[in-house]
Amino acid sequence: MKIIIGSKEATGNEIFSIIWRGWFIGVTVIFMPISLIAGVAALLSRSQENSFEILAGVVMVPIIAAMQGIIISGIILLGLKLWPPKKSSDTNDS
Repeated sequence: MKIIIGSKEATGNEIFSIIWRGWFIGVTVIFMPISLIAGVAALLSRSQENSFEILAGVVMVPIIAAMQGIIISGIILLGLKLWPPKKSSDTNDS
């Protein structure tokens, strides 16, 4: 499947890679600091009951983001396959 993006033609693999990378970086940048703050707070707290779960959550953020990126990229490519974008005509209305 080839899709025209701007003036270039992109394959499904290229689109998948762009979407996956963007999703992974975006989710990791948003949720990793929150997880780290929670992890540090769990280590400093006197109650060590939930420390392991919170620290495991810090490690799981990139893994979960990668899996979500695969799912989201696949859904977008499926949508593009089922309902491809219309070909744009480069006409000037001057």
